[in-house]
Amino acid sequence: MLGDLRRLFRHRYGFTFPDDDAGLEDLTLLLFVHSLALNWPREKMRLAIRKQAPWLSEAQGDELIR
Repeated sequence: MLGDLRRLFRHRYGFTFPDDDAGLEDLTLLLFVHSLALNWPREKMRLAIRKQAPWLSEAQGDELIR
């Protein structure tokens, strides 16, 4: 499932999500999938934010993770 989402988002946006409502909504979906990981879900979510949404501040990223 995660691989399918990554392919879809890469096709849709390229390597980073746009800084708009659609990008934030899709980032939230991606983070939800990462939250289901058995090992280190928070770290995986933080890495996804840094890679996919570099425009998002650390505080905003922490809020999404919560």
